[in-house]
Amino acid sequence: MMARKEKNSEVDTEFKEGLKSKLGIRISIILMIGGLGLLIVGANLFVQSAVAIAKIFNVSDAIIGLTIVAVGTSLPELITSIVAAYKKESDIAIGNIVGSKYF
Repeated sequence: MMARKEKNSEVDTEFKEGLKSKLGIRISIILMIGGLGLLIVGANLFVQSAVAIAKIFNVSDAIIGLTIVAVGTSLPELITSIVAAYKKESDIAIGNIVGSKYF
């Protein structure tokens, strides 16, 4: 309760500066929509390519489905951990790995 009552101007200033965006709101929205669109296109391209390659090797549909689902659910966590490790944010990388395994 004491922390809520006390005001620290340095913390308030740092918090407000951290919230300022270098890009405008319109540019941010456009980039977010563009990123989502590219994510959808990339996911479809990944699935179609994986299925085509698996069909060349006569892999059954069940195996194709299971492996694509496994890779599709694990890949975002792997990329997040790699980016966190690159940025020297080891807490995020470790938390991501531990959290995904427990879940």
